[in-house]
Amino acid sequence: MMWTEKPIEELFAPLEDGRTLHQGWSPQCEKAPSPSVDVWGVLKTTAIQAGEFQPEHNKRLPDHLAARPTIEVKEGDLLITCAGPRARCGVSCLVRHTRKRLMMSGKMYRFRVDPERADARYVEAFLQSERARFAIDKMKTSASWRRLRNSSPDWIQE
Repeated sequence: MMWTEKPIEELFAPLEDGRTLHQGWSPQCEKAPSPSVDVWGVLKTTAIQAGEFQPEHNKRLPDHLAARPTIEVKEGDLLITCAGPRARCGVSCLVRHTRKRLMMSGKMYRFRVDPERADARYVEAFLQSERARFAIDKMKTSASWRRLRNSSPDWIQE
């Protein structure tokens, strides 16, 4: 097998709406987590740990707000945080298992890897690597990081 190096955005698969990158939504939620798969929840950034997705870290969406199914987290999603304390920004994980009715918050991005181009587990491992973590840490002090935190997806080209 021959390995080639490519910019990460070339590995992205189109999502349901044709885009390759989604950001969530941050409504005012209840403090308690969603109690069941019948009740929508919004993920907290703590749901994304380095290489581990923890769906129990969510807040219940109030009944008076309509869910946004297009930002529901699904198996195969790669999530990355884009807000919070500096040490928590840029943390990523692959969603291997999740329950229904959990949406991303506005403090995270989602993309999927095209299986014809790469294995999502490999991309997750790369995002945890010293090389990737160094690049992300370097961006946190640059204008690129401010763009990332302000919803601009051009961080992937750095």
